[in-house]
Amino acid sequence: MNLPSREESFKILEDLRTPKHVISHSLMVNKVAVFLAKRLRQKGEKINLKLVDRASLLHDCLRVCDFNNFNQEYFEEEITEEDKVLWNKIKKKYSEKNHGQAACEFFKEKYPEMAEVIRKHEYSIILTEGFNNWEEKLVNFADKRVKHDKIVSLKTRFEDGHKRYSDDNFMMKEKRKQGVDIEKVDALNFELEKEIFSKLDIEPDYLKQLQPLPTKLIIFDFDGVIEDSFNVTCEVYKKYHEIFNIKLKKDDPDYFREIFESDWKITLRRVGIKEEDIPKCVDIYMDHVTKNNDRIVMYPKIKEVIKELSKKYKLAIATNNHNEIVLPKLKKYGLERYFDLVLDTKDGYKPEITQIKKCFKHFNVKPGETIIIGDMDGDIVVGKRAGLKQSIAVTYGYHSKHKLELADVIVNKPEHLLDVID
Repeated sequence: MNLPSREESFKILEDLRTPKHVISHSLMVNKVAVFLAKRLRQKGEKINLKLVDRASLLHDCLRVCDFNNFNQEYFEEEITEEDKVLWNKIKKKYSEKNHGQAACEFFKEKYPEMAEVIRKHEYSIILTEGFNNWEEKLVNFADKRVKHDKIVSLKTRFEDGHKRYSDDNFMMKEKRKQGVDIEKVDALNFELEKEIFSKLDIEPDYLKQLQPLPTKLIIFDFDGVIEDSFNVTCEVYKKYHEIFNIKLKKDDPDYFREIFESDWKITLRRVGIKEEDIPKCVDIYMDHVTKNNDRIVMYPKIKEVIKELSKKYKLAIATNNHNEIVLPKLKKYGLERYFDLVLDTKDGYKPEITQIKKCFKHFNVKPGETIIIGDMDGDIVVGKRAGLKQSIAVTYGYHSKHKLELADVIVNKPEHLLDVID
């Protein structure tokens, strides 16, 4: 079965300029659908988890097909002329289809199984066609349990839906015209809920526990997320090989992306540095970085991202670098005002969670109110170990994307962070 990766799925949403509020809804539907799929698999049901994951992420990717207009008041973000041009092209191309049918058409050639699951998330399908598998059931049901980006009961969801899509609404008129028995559709959805939870040891209301707490704190890594120090760091490691007479296996950026670890002491041991030489490596690193300071720069757009996020959240840095280097850099970049706390190796080493615990205490926040942004697998691991709300990986830093698969979300550019944080 051919399916897009999660990274490719988010790229599709980006390319289609899917509105933020639609993405927020889709992420919550995804959370519910994947949770139920995992629980049912534990009970012995055969379910393709990746299919549920991708279909639920992308089920509303062409939601604009159902929009009557693109008035700014209905959107969280500023709507550009480019947005409107693309959305009008989409509406014209799929003028005879609703958003589920349009998405099915969009995906069917490359991802036929996912296209069919997406088509089956439409409200009345449960009556007009029914379902052929668990994947179709779960994506459809999860969509019915999420109102906007909040997990609600079926009763609440249907009351809201029927109010919004009243008999004066085009969509509801079409349903009535087609002879769809709205009350019967609702009843079948309640039957589906009973079927799902009869196989589980939880009640339907348990899903509300999946609703995340509001984000209060965002923890940034420094190198590879805010500052582009990769090339200079590679030079330092070449120096280590020369000074300590260790043969360099490959003089290639991809080689260094593979061997670098969040805890640089592990990397040093991996390349053959003796334990007694590690303190010398610190001096070599500090000297080389100081001499090449002008070659190390901020990533494009990251300052604007940090400035925007600081308006809504508390920000901290947890780095395995040294504050003797980091703090002057923050001042140089005009970023020091945005970070209330900067923790370095004196406060612990990632992927241990010591730094993260200090953040909890300093800001008086819970794990479920905290997001971490990192460029290495160690950053993602620490987020998982600490039980954080979300671990976001960036691919423009030290690790290649294949090492970041544990992340909840992967982004390719700094500016994309604004699209995936709440």
